[in-house]
This record gives sequence, C-alpha cells and structure tokens, in this order.
Amino acid sequence: MATIAKRQKLFDDALRLQKYKVGDLVGLKIDKVDRTNVTPKVLPCKIISVQASSNGMEMYQLCTTKAILDKRFQGLDLLDLTKCDFRDLRDIDSTALPMTTFIRASKDYASAGLMTPVEACNCNGNCATKKCSCRAAKAQCGTKCHPIKKKHVQMLSSHLTFHFHFVDNFYISGLSIDKNKLQTE
Repeated sequence: MATIAKRQKLFDDALRLQKYKVGDLVGLKIDKVDRTNVTPKVLPCKIISVQASSNGMEMYQLCTTKAILDKRFQGLDLLDLTKCDFRDLRDIDSTALPMTTFIRASKDYASAGLMTPVEACNCNGNCATKKCSCRAAKAQCGTKCHPIKKKHVQMLSSHLTFHFHFVDNFYISGLSIDKNKLQTE
C-alpha cells in the first residue's frame, strides 16, 4: 500500500508542476483519425482562462488564431509551447473570436498554413467514378481514405527487400530497391 501512495503522490506532484497561466502558449495533440499524414500533429493554442474543477484539477480555456475552443482541457492534455515563437497567436485578442470545436479548429489550422491539401478524401471506394463526391470536389486522396488494390501491393512487394546495409548503392531507411527487377517490367 505504501508504494501505491508514493506513486500517487509523485503523480500528483508532477501534475502540480505543469501549471499554466493566462497568456501561455500550449499545444493540443491532434489525434490520427482527425488528420491526414501531411497535416500538423499539434494545434498551437493560447490560454485565455483558468478554472478550478470539482476534483482539484485546473481546466484551461484555449483559443487559436481563428476561434475559441468550446471545450476546456486539463493540464495533462496540453504540451508546453511557451518557448516557441507564435507571434500571431501571442498578439491575438480573444474577445472577438467565435466559438468552435477542436476538430474544426485543427482542420482550419491545417488548411490556413502552407499545407497543400485543404480537404482530404474520406471515402471507402476507389474514387474511380464521377459519382465519388471526393473526386467531384477535387479532394486529394490520402493513405487513409481507401485501401490500395492488392494487385498493386503484390507487385511492389516483389521489388522491395529489407536490408540493413548498402545494396547496390540503394539504401532508404532499411528498404532497398532491386533495380534489376524494376527494369525487367
């Protein structure tokens, strides 16, 4: 029992160390299901208010450059970005910003930056027909939208071999390409 109490005290002390104040910059991790492979993994936010909850935890109200997030977050959910330079986020006046959800804010952040895909395809088909809404909207297909055809995967797997050294001057993170097989087809 003593070790459980010790570990609980260490955990509680670690939580108390991560106290943020109004005006601090923090980040929220964007879950894999809410982003594509090319969109940012962290949404930078600014703390606009701190409120104590019933269980003694502090809840933080956050805003982005475009909106105020409608949900409050615990200190465990936040990443410390106080040393990062987000000048536009530091200077933002949150009083005139509208409310939005976290998912909408992360999509807006991804499309506002230098990221090329504004909207990503999310269909289960193969986007081959004109009936596909993603193809009609000219949304880019990502690696998560629909599975690659098995025939294509089998063709690629016959040309790729895994090695942990240089093979015929081709070495890409443990993946080598047999150029003789590629030239024969």
